[in-house]
Amino acid sequence: MAIANAKKPEPKKPAPLANAPAQKAPAPNPAQGKSYAAGVAALKPKPPVKIPSPTDTLGPAVHANGYPEPKHKKKKKKDNTLGPTPAPQQNTTVTPAPQPKPPTAAPVAAKPATPMQDPAVNPDPTNEYAPNAAYAKTAGVVAVKAEGDEHAIDPSDVEQGALGDCYFVAQLAAQAKTNPGRIQDLIKDNGNGTYTVTLHLKDKAQPWKRVPTPIVVDSQFPQKDGSAAYAKPGDSGSTGPELWVMLIEKAFAKYSGSYEQIRGSKTKDGDVFGMMSGVESRSFSPASMGADKLLETLTKALANGQAVSFGAKSKTSADETVQNEAKTEGVVLNHAYSLLKVDAKARTVDLRNPWGVKHLTAFSVDKLIKFYDSVDVAAK
Repeated sequence: MAIANAKKPEPKKPAPLANAPAQKAPAPNPAQGKSYAAGVAALKPKPPVKIPSPTDTLGPAVHANGYPEPKHKKKKKKDNTLGPTPAPQQNTTVTPAPQPKPPTAAPVAAKPATPMQDPAVNPDPTNEYAPNAAYAKTAGVVAVKAEGDEHAIDPSDVEQGALGDCYFVAQLAAQAKTNPGRIQDLIKDNGNGTYTVTLHLKDKAQPWKRVPTPIVVDSQFPQKDGSAAYAKPGDSGSTGPELWVMLIEKAFAKYSGSYEQIRGSKTKDGDVFGMMSGVESRSFSPASMGADKLLETLTKALANGQAVSFGAKSKTSADETVQNEAKTEGVVLNHAYSLLKVDAKARTVDLRNPWGVKHLTAFSVDKLIKFYDSVDVAAK
Protein backbone atom coordinates (compact mmCIF):
# COMPACT_ATOMS: atom_id res chain seq x y z
CA MET A 1 0.00 0.00 0.00
CA ALA A 2 1.43 3.22 -0.97
CA ILE A 3 1.87 5.85 1.82
CA ALA A 4 1.38 9.46 0.79
CA ASN A 5 3.59 12.11 2.36
CA ALA A 6 1.30 14.24 4.49
CA LYS A 7 2.02 18.01 4.96
CA LYS A 8 2.94 19.01 8.52
CA PRO A 9 0.42 21.36 10.01
CA GLU A 10 1.71 24.94 10.87
CA PRO A 11 1.73 25.77 14.51
CA LYS A 12 -1.20 27.84 15.68
CA LYS A 13 -0.59 31.41 16.64
CA PRO A 14 -1.87 32.33 20.09
CA ALA A 15 -5.05 34.27 19.97
CA PRO A 16 -4.75 37.84 21.09
CA LEU A 17 -5.98 38.68 24.51
CA ALA A 18 -9.26 40.40 24.67
CA ASN A 19 -8.08 43.50 26.62
CA ALA A 20 -4.50 43.70 25.27
CA PRO A 21 -3.54 47.20 24.03
CA ALA A 22 -2.91 47.66 20.31
CA GLN A 23 0.78 47.61 19.42
CA LYS A 24 2.16 50.90 18.10
CA ALA A 25 4.02 51.07 14.84
CA PRO A 26 7.77 51.70 15.25
CA ALA A 27 8.72 55.36 15.22
CA PRO A 28 10.24 56.54 11.94
CA ASN A 29 14.02 57.08 11.88
CA PRO A 30 14.59 60.82 11.62
CA ALA A 31 17.98 60.30 9.95
CA GLN A 32 16.67 58.06 7.21
CA GLY A 33 17.28 59.45 3.77
CA LYS A 34 19.47 62.31 5.02
CA SER A 35 23.14 63.05 4.67
CA TYR A 36 25.53 62.10 7.47
CA ALA A 37 25.72 65.58 8.96
CA ALA A 38 22.01 66.14 8.66
CA GLY A 39 21.37 62.75 10.19
CA VAL A 40 23.61 63.42 13.16
CA ALA A 41 21.87 66.71 13.72
CA ALA A 42 18.50 65.03 13.45
CA LEU A 43 19.49 62.39 16.01
CA LYS A 44 20.60 64.96 18.62
CA PRO A 45 18.16 65.12 21.52
CA LYS A 46 16.10 68.24 21.56
CA PRO A 47 15.98 70.35 24.77
CA PRO A 48 12.87 69.90 26.83
CA VAL A 49 10.19 72.43 26.44
CA LYS A 50 10.36 74.85 29.37
CA ILE A 51 7.12 75.18 31.17
CA PRO A 52 6.72 78.67 32.57
CA SER A 53 6.85 78.86 36.36
CA PRO A 54 4.21 80.67 38.31
CA THR A 55 6.94 83.02 39.43
CA ASP A 56 7.98 83.96 35.87
CA THR A 57 7.30 87.59 35.11
CA LEU A 58 6.58 86.87 31.43
CA GLY A 59 3.02 85.97 30.64
CA PRO A 60 0.37 84.54 32.89
CA ALA A 61 1.21 81.92 35.47
CA VAL A 62 0.79 78.42 34.04
CA HIS A 63 0.46 75.24 36.05
CA ALA A 64 2.85 72.36 35.35
CA ASN A 65 0.02 70.53 33.66
CA GLY A 66 -0.61 73.43 31.30
CA TYR A 67 -3.59 75.21 32.80
CA PRO A 68 -3.42 78.66 34.31
CA GLU A 69 -2.29 78.81 37.94
CA PRO A 70 -4.95 80.33 40.16
CA LYS A 71 -3.99 83.71 41.49
CA HIS A 72 -3.43 83.80 45.24
CA LYS A 73 -4.62 86.81 47.14
CA LYS A 74 -1.79 88.67 48.82
CA LYS A 75 -2.13 89.05 52.53
CA LYS A 76 -2.52 92.60 53.59
CA LYS A 77 0.17 93.86 55.91
CA LYS A 78 -1.00 94.64 59.36
CA ASP A 79 -1.35 98.34 59.85
CA ASN A 80 0.45 99.27 63.03
CA THR A 81 -0.56 102.87 62.79
CA LEU A 82 -2.42 103.89 65.89
CA GLY A 83 -5.92 104.81 65.12
CA PRO A 84 -8.18 106.95 67.20
CA THR A 85 -7.94 106.13 70.87
CA PRO A 86 -11.02 104.28 71.95
CA ALA A 87 -13.02 105.87 74.67
CA PRO A 88 -11.99 104.50 78.06
CA GLN A 89 -14.38 102.09 79.55
CA GLN A 90 -15.88 103.04 82.83
CA ASN A 91 -14.06 101.27 85.65
CA THR A 92 -16.52 99.83 88.02
CA THR A 93 -13.81 98.71 90.47
CA VAL A 94 -13.77 100.79 93.66
CA THR A 95 -10.28 102.24 94.22
CA PRO A 96 -9.36 102.48 97.90
CA ALA A 97 -8.48 105.92 99.19
CA PRO A 98 -4.69 106.54 99.32
CA GLN A 99 -3.24 105.97 102.74
CA PRO A 100 -0.91 108.66 104.18
CA LYS A 101 2.75 107.63 104.09
CA PRO A 102 4.45 107.26 107.45
CA PRO A 103 6.88 110.10 108.19
CA THR A 104 10.41 109.41 107.02
CA ALA A 105 12.70 108.97 109.97
CA ALA A 106 15.77 111.18 110.04
CA PRO A 107 19.01 109.30 109.36
CA VAL A 108 20.57 108.10 112.57
CA ALA A 109 24.21 109.01 112.95
CA ALA A 110 26.51 106.07 113.48
CA LYS A 111 27.43 105.64 117.10
CA PRO A 112 31.12 105.89 117.95
CA ALA A 113 32.81 102.52 118.34
CA THR A 114 34.15 103.29 121.84
CA PRO A 115 33.77 106.04 124.44
CA MET A 116 37.22 107.26 123.40
CA GLN A 117 35.74 108.01 119.96
CA ASP A 118 32.68 109.83 121.34
CA PRO A 119 33.28 113.57 121.78
CA ALA A 120 30.20 113.79 124.00
CA VAL A 121 31.98 111.68 126.64
CA ASN A 122 33.92 114.08 128.84
CA PRO A 123 36.17 113.29 131.80
CA ASP A 124 35.14 114.33 135.32
CA PRO A 125 36.06 118.06 135.43
CA THR A 126 36.49 118.34 139.19
CA ASN A 127 39.72 118.18 141.13
CA GLU A 128 40.98 118.84 144.62
CA TYR A 129 41.85 122.42 143.71
CA ALA A 130 38.71 123.00 141.62
CA PRO A 131 35.88 120.99 143.24
CA ASN A 132 33.16 123.03 141.48
CA ALA A 133 34.69 123.09 138.00
CA ALA A 134 32.15 122.77 135.16
CA TYR A 135 32.41 122.52 131.40
CA ALA A 136 32.04 125.52 129.11
CA LYS A 137 32.74 125.93 125.41
CA THR A 138 35.91 127.72 124.36
CA ALA A 139 35.97 128.61 120.67
CA GLY A 140 39.45 128.70 119.20
CA VAL A 141 42.01 127.05 116.92
CA VAL A 142 44.72 124.45 117.40
CA ALA A 143 47.67 126.83 117.23
CA VAL A 144 48.51 130.47 116.57
CA LYS A 145 51.90 131.91 115.61
CA ALA A 146 52.13 135.07 117.62
CA GLU A 147 54.76 137.76 117.42
CA GLY A 148 58.00 136.49 118.93
CA ASP A 149 57.12 132.79 118.49
CA GLU A 150 59.54 130.62 116.55
CA HIS A 151 56.64 128.36 115.57
CA ALA A 152 52.86 128.32 115.97
CA ILE A 153 53.38 125.66 118.66
CA ASP A 154 55.74 127.35 121.07
CA PRO A 155 56.84 126.77 124.70
CA SER A 156 55.38 130.15 125.61
CA ASP A 157 51.89 128.75 124.87
CA VAL A 158 52.06 126.51 127.95
CA GLU A 159 50.58 127.68 131.25
CA GLN A 160 49.62 125.30 134.04
CA GLY A 161 46.36 125.75 135.92
CA ALA A 162 44.89 124.49 139.20
CA LEU A 163 46.00 120.90 138.64
CA GLY A 164 49.15 119.20 139.85
CA ASP A 165 50.24 117.96 136.42
CA CYS A 166 53.43 120.02 136.10
CA TYR A 167 55.26 116.94 134.76
CA PHE A 168 52.73 116.80 131.89
CA VAL A 169 52.74 120.44 130.75
CA ALA A 170 56.50 120.85 131.32
CA GLN A 171 57.23 118.03 128.89
CA LEU A 172 54.77 119.53 126.39
CA ALA A 173 56.70 122.82 126.54
CA ALA A 174 60.05 121.02 126.21
CA GLN A 175 58.76 119.15 123.13
CA ALA A 176 57.44 122.40 121.64
CA LYS A 177 60.95 123.82 121.92
CA THR A 178 62.80 121.02 120.12
CA ASN A 179 60.22 119.42 117.82
CA PRO A 180 56.92 121.32 117.51
CA GLY A 181 55.96 119.30 114.45
CA ARG A 182 55.64 116.20 116.61
CA ILE A 183 52.93 117.93 118.64
CA GLN A 184 51.24 119.24 115.51
CA ASP A 185 50.96 115.68 114.20
CA LEU A 186 49.12 114.58 117.36
CA ILE A 187 46.09 116.80 116.77
CA LYS A 188 43.59 116.64 113.91
CA ASP A 189 40.87 119.27 113.57
CA ASN A 190 37.76 117.36 112.41
CA GLY A 191 36.09 120.53 111.16
CA ASN A 192 32.92 120.02 113.21
CA GLY A 193 34.00 121.41 116.57
CA THR A 194 35.77 118.20 117.57
CA TYR A 195 39.42 117.16 117.53
CA THR A 196 41.16 113.81 117.38
CA VAL A 197 44.23 113.61 119.62
CA THR A 198 46.40 110.54 119.08
CA LEU A 199 48.51 109.57 122.08
CA HIS A 200 50.86 106.61 122.23
CA LEU A 201 49.57 104.88 125.34
CA LYS A 202 50.76 101.75 127.08
CA ASP A 203 49.24 98.51 125.87
CA LYS A 204 47.29 96.92 128.71
CA ALA A 205 48.34 93.42 127.67
CA GLN A 206 51.96 94.41 127.02
CA PRO A 207 52.75 97.50 129.13
CA TRP A 208 56.24 97.82 127.70
CA LYS A 209 54.71 98.66 124.31
CA ARG A 210 52.98 101.88 123.30
CA VAL A 211 50.00 101.86 120.95
CA PRO A 212 48.70 104.89 118.97
CA THR A 213 45.31 105.62 120.52
CA PRO A 214 42.95 108.16 118.86
CA ILE A 215 40.88 110.10 121.40
CA VAL A 216 38.12 112.43 120.19
CA VAL A 217 37.38 115.54 122.28
CA ASP A 218 35.41 118.72 121.78
CA SER A 219 36.25 122.31 122.71
CA GLN A 220 34.48 122.27 126.07
CA PHE A 221 36.89 122.64 128.97
CA PRO A 222 36.52 122.81 132.76
CA GLN A 223 36.14 126.35 134.04
CA LYS A 224 36.66 127.83 137.47
CA ASP A 225 35.49 131.34 138.33
CA GLY A 226 34.80 132.11 134.67
CA SER A 227 38.16 131.04 133.22
CA ALA A 228 39.95 127.85 132.30
CA ALA A 229 40.50 125.77 135.43
CA TYR A 230 43.50 123.80 134.19
CA ALA A 231 45.77 124.35 131.16
CA LYS A 232 45.18 127.86 129.85
CA PRO A 233 44.50 129.00 126.27
CA GLY A 234 47.56 130.16 124.37
CA ASP A 235 48.04 133.06 121.99
CA SER A 236 44.93 134.62 120.46
CA GLY A 237 44.27 134.81 116.75
CA SER A 238 41.52 136.18 114.52
CA THR A 239 39.29 133.18 115.25
CA GLY A 240 40.11 132.74 118.93
CA PRO A 241 42.87 131.48 121.21
CA GLU A 242 45.02 128.44 120.53
CA LEU A 243 43.91 125.27 122.27
CA TRP A 244 46.62 122.66 121.66
CA VAL A 245 47.75 122.38 125.30
CA MET A 246 44.16 122.16 126.55
CA LEU A 247 43.24 119.55 123.93
CA ILE A 248 46.12 117.22 124.76
CA GLU A 249 45.55 117.60 128.50
CA LYS A 250 41.84 116.82 128.08
CA ALA A 251 42.54 113.79 125.89
CA PHE A 252 44.84 112.29 128.53
CA ALA A 253 42.31 113.08 131.29
CA LYS A 254 39.59 111.37 129.23
CA TYR A 255 41.73 108.27 128.83
CA SER A 256 42.56 108.29 132.55
CA GLY A 257 38.93 108.84 133.61
CA SER A 258 39.20 112.32 135.13
CA TYR A 259 41.46 115.34 135.49
CA GLU A 260 42.15 114.28 139.06
CA GLN A 261 43.68 111.03 137.80
CA ILE A 262 46.42 112.80 135.82
CA ARG A 263 47.91 114.54 138.83
CA GLY A 264 51.57 113.70 139.29
CA SER A 265 50.83 111.74 142.46
CA LYS A 266 48.09 109.65 140.80
CA THR A 267 48.98 109.18 137.16
CA LYS A 268 49.85 105.71 135.91
CA ASP A 269 51.95 107.07 133.05
CA GLY A 270 54.31 109.97 133.67
CA ASP A 271 56.31 109.61 130.46
CA VAL A 272 54.68 112.31 128.33
CA PHE A 273 57.60 112.22 125.89
CA GLY A 274 56.76 108.58 125.28
CA MET A 275 53.08 109.44 124.77
CA MET A 276 54.01 111.88 122.02
CA SER A 277 56.66 109.84 120.19
CA GLY A 278 55.74 106.23 120.97
CA VAL A 279 59.27 105.62 122.28
CA GLU A 280 60.17 105.59 125.97
CA SER A 281 62.28 108.47 127.20
CA ARG A 282 65.56 108.05 129.06
CA SER A 283 65.68 109.07 132.72
CA PHE A 284 68.66 109.59 135.01
CA SER A 285 69.82 111.65 137.97
CA PRO A 286 71.99 114.76 137.36
CA ALA A 287 74.19 113.71 140.27
CA SER A 288 74.92 110.39 138.53
CA MET A 289 77.35 112.17 136.20
CA GLY A 290 79.74 115.04 136.74
CA ALA A 291 78.98 118.61 135.69
CA ASP A 292 81.05 118.34 132.51
CA LYS A 293 79.36 115.14 131.38
CA LEU A 294 75.95 116.57 132.20
CA LEU A 295 76.60 119.70 130.13
CA GLU A 296 77.81 117.58 127.24
CA THR A 297 74.73 115.33 127.40
CA LEU A 298 72.29 118.24 127.50
CA THR A 299 74.04 120.07 124.67
CA LYS A 300 73.89 117.03 122.40
CA ALA A 301 70.24 116.37 123.24
CA LEU A 302 69.10 119.84 122.19
CA ALA A 303 71.28 119.68 119.07
CA ASN A 304 69.59 116.40 118.10
CA GLY A 305 66.09 117.78 118.63
CA GLN A 306 65.53 115.77 121.81
CA ALA A 307 63.32 117.41 124.41
CA VAL A 308 64.58 117.54 128.02
CA SER A 309 62.73 118.16 131.28
CA PHE A 310 63.90 118.36 134.91
CA GLY A 311 62.23 117.39 138.17
CA ALA A 312 63.14 119.35 141.31
CA LYS A 313 63.68 117.57 144.56
CA SER A 314 60.73 117.15 146.88
CA LYS A 315 60.54 118.59 150.34
CA THR A 316 61.02 115.13 151.77
CA SER A 317 64.22 114.49 149.80
CA ALA A 318 65.73 117.94 150.45
CA ASP A 319 66.89 118.88 153.92
CA GLU A 320 66.02 122.17 155.50
CA THR A 321 69.19 123.87 154.27
CA VAL A 322 68.52 122.87 150.66
CA GLN A 323 64.93 123.99 150.97
CA ASN A 324 65.97 127.42 152.14
CA GLU A 325 68.58 127.76 149.41
CA ALA A 326 66.08 126.65 146.78
CA LYS A 327 63.70 129.34 147.94
CA THR A 328 66.45 131.92 147.69
CA GLU A 329 67.35 130.79 144.16
CA GLY A 330 63.72 130.84 143.06
CA VAL A 331 63.54 127.05 142.62
CA VAL A 332 60.11 125.53 143.24
CA LEU A 333 60.65 122.13 144.85
CA ASN A 334 58.61 119.10 143.79
CA HIS A 335 58.05 120.82 140.45
CA ALA A 336 58.96 120.14 136.80
CA TYR A 337 60.80 122.43 134.36
CA SER A 338 61.60 122.46 130.64
CA LEU A 339 65.12 122.86 129.25
CA LEU A 340 65.30 125.70 126.74
CA LYS A 341 68.99 126.46 126.39
CA VAL A 342 72.48 125.22 127.33
CA ASP A 343 75.58 127.44 127.41
CA ALA A 344 78.50 125.03 127.71
CA LYS A 345 81.08 127.82 127.94
CA ALA A 346 79.25 129.68 130.69
CA ARG A 347 78.25 126.32 132.21
CA THR A 348 74.66 127.44 132.58
CA VAL A 349 71.17 126.42 131.44
CA ASP A 350 67.82 128.16 130.96
CA LEU A 351 64.84 126.39 132.54
CA ARG A 352 61.20 127.28 131.92
CA ASN A 353 58.59 127.08 134.66
CA PRO A 354 55.21 125.78 133.28
CA TRP A 355 53.45 128.36 135.44
CA GLY A 356 54.49 130.90 132.83
CA VAL A 357 56.46 132.87 135.44
CA LYS A 358 59.51 132.42 137.66
CA HIS A 359 61.74 130.96 134.98
CA LEU A 360 65.37 130.18 135.73
CA THR A 361 67.85 131.79 133.34
CA ALA A 362 71.64 131.42 133.34
CA PHE A 363 71.24 128.80 136.05
CA SER A 364 74.57 127.14 136.87
CA VAL A 365 75.07 123.46 136.25
CA ASP A 366 76.26 123.00 139.84
CA LYS A 367 72.94 124.33 141.16
CA LEU A 368 71.17 122.10 138.69
CA ILE A 369 72.81 119.07 140.27
CA LYS A 370 72.06 120.39 143.75
CA PHE A 371 68.35 121.11 143.44
CA TYR A 372 67.17 118.57 140.82
CA ASP A 373 67.12 114.81 141.15
CA SER A 374 65.70 113.66 137.80
CA VAL A 375 66.24 114.36 134.10
CA ASP A 376 64.09 112.99 131.26
CA VAL A 377 65.40 112.98 127.70
CA ALA A 378 62.99 112.25 124.87
CA ALA A 379 63.80 109.95 121.97
CA LYS A 380 65.01 111.63 118.81
